[in-house]
Amino acid sequence: METLSRHTVSKPSLWKPSAYDRCSSYVCPCGLVIRKYEFPVPHLKGKNLLFVSDIHLRGSLVNSILPGKKKLAWSGVEWVGNAFREALATVTPDYFVFGGDLSSESVWIGDGFSFFEQVPKSAVKIAVPGNWDKRRMRWLPHFVIENAYRKAGFHFLKNEFLELPGIVFYGMDDMKSGYPRLQRPFAKDGNFHCLAAHNPDSIPFACSNESLSDVDLILCGHTHAGQIRLPLLGAFYTSSIHWKRFEYGFYRSNISNTNMLISSGLGATFIPMRFLCPPEMLWIQFV
Repeated sequence: METLSRHTVSKPSLWKPSAYDRCSSYVCPCGLVIRKYEFPVPHLKGKNLLFVSDIHLRGSLVNSILPGKKKLAWSGVEWVGNAFREALATVTPDYFVFGGDLSSESVWIGDGFSFFEQVPKSAVKIAVPGNWDKRRMRWLPHFVIENAYRKAGFHFLKNEFLELPGIVFYGMDDMKSGYPRLQRPFAKDGNFHCLAAHNPDSIPFACSNESLSDVDLILCGHTHAGQIRLPLLGAFYTSSIHWKRFEYGFYRSNISNTNMLISSGLGATFIPMRFLCPPEMLWIQFV
């Protein structure tokens, strides 16, 4: 397959954060926020997609200070397991997409896959690699993790397409620990086209404006929305080579009109703290 030229990539400045008028939020009893986005796609009407990213299981305590001075703290698997149960009691996904970074410590990877057992067996499960999934290769070769996803019923997409009735997915390799590329543009076939990439930096790196013209939705994580967010300013720091360009939320390309959603995810990395940045999952409802 022909790889698109690195010299024709989309400029980061072409992506603008914007409001989306068909968005609502639900707060689960455990403190998880489910952000619901309605996308008008008549041939997929009634279908649901649940996007989860950046769980980052760890043994040390994660503290999350929520709006209204409420506090949330967790470690290990119990709270994340409750979050999955409460989310799946709200959303019955037809498509479950995991955006990478299951665990920050290799010892928790096996426990992490137990959450995915709660996803309905009828759902199509898709996963893409995250940078933390690959960074522990000295202790656990990445092919072991890939095989674990496939054994759990996932389509593990690393620069690969998955064509389904009415919808086509493309999963990209990670930006920091791999080489993301778009093997070919999406076909003009009338299907809904969804691209999943752990790191939003992968999009301007690997995709030209032309190749994005037929992409309807991009799903990303990685940034954690900065984890520490301040009123008016937003993220104090974002893990991106473009700083705050790809911070969090809903974006649209000025050229291709492609929509992109960047999730804050669930967990935390080096700083075990989330401030005014609730853990979340994204619910995409087709209407």
